[in-house]
Amino acid sequence: MNITLSFLGSYAYFEASSPARKGHSAKLYSPKYKVQNEVCISLWYHAYGKAIGKLSISVTNKQKEVLKKLWAVSGNVFQTKLQCIQVAFL
Repeated sequence: MNITLSFLGSYAYFEASSPARKGHSAKLYSPKYKVQNEVCISLWYHAYGKAIGKLSISVTNKQKEVLKKLWAVSGNVFQTKLQCIQVAFL
């Protein structure tokens, strides 16, 4: 995994072909955000090739247990921009 941070945003790279093996996974955790109503998550992703698995976005607790699955895509989808996921917290 390679992560680049700048004032323009962040970039993370995960290798899905060799030397990666079937069943390997990588996880990114954001800092904790205090949210009262709803938020919008927006990102670009590039998933191209026969070894592509799944990309998903979830809300977790302090123990990193999934509380809510927000979005997922799997397989070869080339380059796409995920415009906005509206997430409401009540």
